[in-house]
Amino acid sequence: MAKASADVEELPKAIVRRVVKDKLSNSSEEGQFTLHKDALLAFSESARIFIHYLSATNGLARGYGYGYEISQKTFRKENY
Repeated sequence: MAKASADVEELPKAIVRRVVKDKLSNSSEEGQFTLHKDALLAFSESARIFIHYLSATNGLARGYGYGYEISQKTFRKENY
């Protein structure tokens, strides 16, 4: 059964939760904390928008002739 387009565009919640908890636990002195469902949704949505922004920016850079090949689909530090 095919997924709806909204489900396909969402980032996996388990991965988002793991990344957020890892980064927050490294920056705080408290070891254990809970992540509210709405906060997880906000992090997931902001990451999704950021990924779309990066994709659009890469497409614009290709259009302006910054030396990117059309077949390149991976962002690398050496390219920027």
